[in-house]
This record gives sequence, C-alpha cells and structure tokens, in this order.
Amino acid sequence: MNLETPSEHNFWDKKVYAEIPNQANPTPTLNEWCEYLESCEYFVKKFHKDGTRNFPIEQIEKRAKNAIKFGIGNCSEQSNLAFCLLQEYPKNGDAKLPPLTNNIRFERITIPMPGDHSFIVINRDPHSDLNNIFTWGKDTVILDCWMRDVFILEDIINAYEDNPESTSEDLHCFKHLLQYQASFYLINPYFYGYIGEGHTPRWYEKRQLKNQPTEFNAWIPYQQRTINNQIINEENVPWVNEKSVKKDSLKRVRQQFADEDEELRSYTRRRL
Repeated sequence: MNLETPSEHNFWDKKVYAEIPNQANPTPTLNEWCEYLESCEYFVKKFHKDGTRNFPIEQIEKRAKNAIKFGIGNCSEQSNLAFCLLQEYPKNGDAKLPPLTNNIRFERITIPMPGDHSFIVINRDPHSDLNNIFTWGKDTVILDCWMRDVFILEDIINAYEDNPESTSEDLHCFKHLLQYQASFYLINPYFYGYIGEGHTPRWYEKRQLKNQPTEFNAWIPYQQRTINNQIINEENVPWVNEKSVKKDSLKRVRQQFADEDEELRSYTRRRL
C-alpha cells in the first residue's frame, strides 16, 4: 500500500504483496483497497473446521471476543459486545437487576454508508416496519454504545416532537437514526436474541475446553502498569498469544450463508 508514515512512529515494517483482482496497478493504494472491499459481496464462514454449522449468533460472539482480544473496535464491535452482555442478563435477577417475567427480544441493526452505524434495539414490535422508527412501539429501547446513549423510544419521540430544532445532546443520536432510518437493515436476518437466553452451546463448549471465562463481563481486556515511567497496555485475555494473533489475522471467510437454509430456520425455532 502506498502509505507514508512520520519517522517518529515505529510501525511493524511489513510489505503488502497482494494485488486487487483485475486491476492493472500492482501496488494498490489504501483508497483503492477500500473501494474494492466495499464492492465485494458479504461472505461468512458456513462451517467450522470440525464440520459443524456456523450459526449467525456465533459470528457475533466471535466478533465480540475479538474486539476484547485486540482491544479495538467501533460501533460495530461495541454493539456485538452489548449483544452478548444482554444474553448474559440473569433471568432470575440478582441484587441489582430485576427478574425477567417474559421473553424480551433485541436486534443488532446496521446503517450502511453514509450513515455508517450499528446499534441495538430492544423490544421492537416484530410486526412493525424496521425502516420507520415511529412504528416500533412505545416500549422500545434504543441502546447506542458508540454514542453512549440509551433511551426509551416514546420519551425521545416526545422530546423531538416538542422541539425538533433542539440541539440538545440527548437528541443527537435520535436525529442521526431518524435521518437514515430508510436504510436500516439486519446484516443477517437471524441477528437477534432474547435477553438472558445465554450463549450458544458452542461458545460454552469452547470456553470450557480452553478453561476460559464463559461470561464476557468476567474478562479484563487490558491492565495498565508502569514500566520505566511509561504507561502501557498489557493484554490480559487468556486466548491471546503471538501464534493466535497471526493465525486469526490470516483467516478469510469464503462461504456465504443461505438465509433460507432449513437448518438455520430450525435453529431459530429452537430459540423461541
């Protein structure tokens, strides 16, 4: 890639030899790579290495795990992690949280460019129009981790209708969603869950096999410590090591999910 970096920055020096298919330029620029990747069809891995099916929720769990693993992410990674934490809600309640009396559904919604955003919607009427916020139901809750905002839809709609020209920070997130609601979509129609339903069987099997925490809120991704009077971030995630980082960075997804696959629909029925 044709990138120049300031001399004071110490980056890992690794030449990129890959070429974009059917393009004459042997050394594509970063913008050319971005344009190419945006033009590619969305692919996901259909099967695991052991031959078992890779279900949609497993993708979210893996991406949330990697967000903690590498300590980096944006709205997409944050919404994936929020998705997994909602799965871990104690159904019977605890000292701080009330018990659940019914199944509460939530979804991970995406806005494509130029809106470019991901967020969680809780308790939306399943018969409502995904692309019309005003039909979602008064008890719908919007959880936007990137904006650090959570609000009951009825309250924010009332505030907006009272003063649509308001520049209040409380309305900033809602106005962004309102502007791009026509483009809302689910990357995968099975990207939804129920609060407190727990993780997938494969998640628990893999974590127990590797003697790792089964709950996301049990992990501490980074610890700060002082070395030679400098604050550094120390990774403190059990599965991170030099071998795993290189291996994960080279993985490529090649097989596409079939949305109408009977096994996926059977999996969905089992969750209800």
